[in-house]
Amino acid sequence: MSAQKEIYEANKMRNDRLSKNVKPVKIVQLVEDLFNTDVKAKNRRQTTVFGRQAAAFLLRNYTRLSLSEIATYVGISHHTTTLYSIRKCQDLMETEVWYKEKILQISTELDEYNLLCSEKYNWNQFVMDGKTKKTNHTFFISYIIPNELATTDINEKNLIYLCEAFTPPVFYGNKFVENMSENVYNKLKNKEIIVLFNWFSEPQYDEIFNNIMEKLCKENNFNPSNFAVFTSGNNIINTSKLHYISDHFFIPTSANFLKYFLQNKIFKPNQFDYVCEIVNQDVFDNKKTKHFISLNRHVDRPHRYGLGLFLEKHNMWEKGNFTFLVCDKPKKNDELIEVFDENTANEYSIYGDAFHKKIPLEIDTQKLMNNVQFSNFGTSHIYYKPIYENSAFNIITETTFKNNTVFLSEKTFHPIINLQPFIMFASNGQLKELQKLGFKTFGDIIDESYDNETNSKKRFEMVCNEIKKLSELNIDEINKLFLKCKDVCIYNRNHLLSFTKYDVYENSIEKLKKIKWNLQEKKLL
Repeated sequence: MSAQKEIYEANKMRNDRLSKNVKPVKIVQLVEDLFNTDVKAKNRRQTTVFGRQAAAFLLRNYTRLSLSEIATYVGISHHTTTLYSIRKCQDLMETEVWYKEKILQISTELDEYNLLCSEKYNWNQFVMDGKTKKTNHTFFISYIIPNELATTDINEKNLIYLCEAFTPPVFYGNKFVENMSENVYNKLKNKEIIVLFNWFSEPQYDEIFNNIMEKLCKENNFNPSNFAVFTSGNNIINTSKLHYISDHFFIPTSANFLKYFLQNKIFKPNQFDYVCEIVNQDVFDNKKTKHFISLNRHVDRPHRYGLGLFLEKHNMWEKGNFTFLVCDKPKKNDELIEVFDENTANEYSIYGDAFHKKIPLEIDTQKLMNNVQFSNFGTSHIYYKPIYENSAFNIITETTFKNNTVFLSEKTFHPIINLQPFIMFASNGQLKELQKLGFKTFGDIIDESYDNETNSKKRFEMVCNEIKKLSELNIDEINKLFLKCKDVCIYNRNHLLSFTKYDVYENSIEKLKKIKWNLQEKKLL
């Protein structure tokens, strides 16, 4: 198959939708970054010429721009030259493997980028490229770039000012107010607008954020009722005067990634130089060699660190594919109190040094410490197929282990996407929430009563006991249990696909409209 044909096959299922949504500047940015050049530069350097030709080709394939419009974006003087550049790109893909790989890499990234973007609102474009953008929805005015607040003025007809709260520190001190335009500040002080923080990527802000915001309101004579927060967690602070609106952001995101992986055959190598793939149903035909898989990034979270100590104490390392990537130092007893009582913390803490010496424990991020800045490394949808193929049960360590903080992040959906039964270190009620959404869990195989336990220390112990029971089975017994889970695993993956059209923004906007209406009725807006 020719390189041009491969590009066409990889993109044909999304052409109509994506050609409307992909921004030309995004394509040019990706090309310039990969080719390390300015495509509009007035020189004949090979990197510039190759980059300009690549940009022209991709703009032709991913947008509805005319040849003349493409010429403007890539610094070409005439549309006939644009056509020549596109043809040269096609020729180079036929003869130069390295060039073809670069085009495929950008093409795949554009596909992934757009799967993360809502078809209606394109909100996540901010998350992907960190640029200040306008939303398409009539309710919202502007985004912020990370750690800075936008200064766009408020449209009189639209009473909601959107802030992408990418990192909590943006709100420390008075930075929120300092970076606000005078018009926005006055309208907020006069109770004419709602400020909306979009925090769908994380569970709800904690009491620290809540206290900061209420203090800020008091100091600036703002009404807390004029602030709303979109989150993916459900631990609403009942005493808060701010409005918290929650939904499951990662369900449609994960569903669309699954759809993408199932439909596409061409993938780019990631920053760790392997191609991300998910398992097929033939995974049930092959014998597993490992009891578990558990992939952990930030080990500083108490329940993840506690899992590491548990594995160390019981010498389970050979039982699974385990990763623990970053941890500053061994934790002291008082830092383990969230998951252990005092006596148990003393018992487990003696294994801290041995566990810490193993960190970073890497499998799917082999080059993390050497070649990739940790802050730039995303784990949301990176799959190293071999470790999913040879592992039976997935041990999920969710973002939070706090009581009554159900948060379904991408970590919950990794095993569902890869046809695995799972056991969870998460808040109480996490399994119930999944069941409420139509997913099935594995109560016939695993004692899932831990999900009902509100005491986090007891819940941690109960999960560990279930892991230990599974670890004591031989590999043949584990494979039999895995096969018993086949129907549920297949059902869960298929059920996840049903959420590709689930619109968390639409749901949340409707809730926000009600808040806006109520405030107007009470003359608070």
